[in-house]
Amino acid sequence: LTDQARIRKLLGLISTREIWGIGQKISERLSAFGIITAGDFYNSDVRFLRKSFGVEIERTWRELHGEPCFRLHESPPVRQQIIVSRSFGQRLNEIGKLHEAVSFFTARAAEQLRKDGSWTRQITVFIQSSNYAQGENRYSNCGIEPLTATQDTRDLVDAAMTILNRIYKPGIAYAKAGVMLSAMTDGTEQLSLFDERPARPGSQALMKVMDRFNKEKRGALFLLGEGIQQDFRMKQAMLSPRYTTRWDELLVVKA
Repeated sequence: LTDQARIRKLLGLISTREIWGIGQKISERLSAFGIITAGDFYNSDVRFLRKSFGVEIERTWRELHGEPCFRLHESPPVRQQIIVSRSFGQRLNEIGKLHEAVSFFTARAAEQLRKDGSWTRQITVFIQSSNYAQGENRYSNCGIEPLTATQDTRDLVDAAMTILNRIYKPGIAYAKAGVMLSAMTDGTEQLSLFDERPARPGSQALMKVMDRFNKEKRGALFLLGEGIQQDFRMKQAMLSPRYTTRWDELLVVKA
């Protein structure tokens, strides 16, 4: 195709999701700005695309205009996994307390996932008792749940709870738990025929609000499932003084 008029006419008949590098999720975000077809994308302001969607989408726009930006087989690097795990401040016997701990860990992993601009297709949860406690039953287990590509904390917590309910064993004093997100994508791939759950309406907008508030003040917005008292948090009685990093812990010298 060398006829520019014909090329633009054809672009107007193609959805943005058909453009290489733009999958369903980014296509949905583009449509919110009235960019529905490949023709709309072609005619968009490249500065707006870079500011709103990042450098990779800008490069896709430039490729569409005939400017080589991608080398053969080039793709942006994606973190392979995110792991959040902690030892508890006290042993946890109740599944409700484990729910809170795993929900909290999952939410922290989801924040990092969005910070990376990634989506995940798999979550793993593990729980274990202490390896050193005398006279206690020892137990450890993990479970894996496949996902439709997501970066929504709610989706991830739902999946984590499904796993936890499956691997939890009563009568154990649990000392540690963790969450791992894997099978990462950059959000440009299209949903497959086997993806059963589409993205929640308004998901990205809500997650942006949560991340913005929590960046300004840690814990400003959180899911109720993460708990209020959070008994699982590590004890900090022996924490070293933070004279140089916390205003409320400044050393006071009296003459």
